[in-house]
Amino acid sequence: MIEIITTVSLWELSKHAASWLVNLRRAKQSRRQESIAALRQVILASRQTRIWLQQPSISPEQQQTLATLWTELSFTLSDLGVEKLAKRCDLAGAQWQWSPNQAPEALARTQAQLAKLEGLAQALLAQLQQEHRLSESA
Repeated sequence: MIEIITTVSLWELSKHAASWLVNLRRAKQSRRQESIAALRQVILASRQTRIWLQQPSISPEQQQTLATLWTELSFTLSDLGVEKLAKRCDLAGAQWQWSPNQAPEALARTQAQLAKLEGLAQALLAQLQQEHRLSESA
């Protein structure tokens, strides 16, 4: 049976995603372009997750949305060859059907990691899009 998602697994997920995002700075142009969709999905999944973490409970519709976002992200990452992170996202997607009860300090740590992940994804997305625009105008 799948375990309920924990703060530790969310933290590890965001840690791996942050590492992957940092490595994109050294990637070739073609990989950067392919990564724009994945970066957008990271931002969406992070935002939806952070919203959920602020709520005392989650509806079945919200659970389905989070499960879908993390699962779609896993597919995109797998297509890019980021298998370890893709697997973690896939597990997170499967685990969102349960509502974990977390301690306030664990929630704060998870919120901070997701905020960091989202900020990094937004910064890299802006950088990739600017570089793409510059290469098209050249």
